[in-house]
Amino acid sequence: MGPAFLTLALDTSILFGRFCLIRVAVLYRGRAVPLVSRVLEHASAQVGTEQLLPVLAEVKGLLDFLGLHDVRLLADRGFATRP
Repeated sequence: MGPAFLTLALDTSILFGRFCLIRVAVLYRGRAVPLVSRVLEHASAQVGTEQLLPVLAEVKGLLDFLGLHDVRLLADRGFATRP
């Protein structure tokens, strides 16, 4: 058997053209089980570090509480970066 780790997915979605949902979910057997979510008044799926850090800090707190340290974080487009 291969290495055991928890797989998380970070995703953003636009709601009603006015809000952005930031969600971190646990991927398990082909399903995405929500772990932490935030809804911001933000008309774009591109969010910056100032919006992401509180979400990731909450995820880290949950993982620390559960004693889970071997984690793979998957993320897709929509995250603002500087060149």
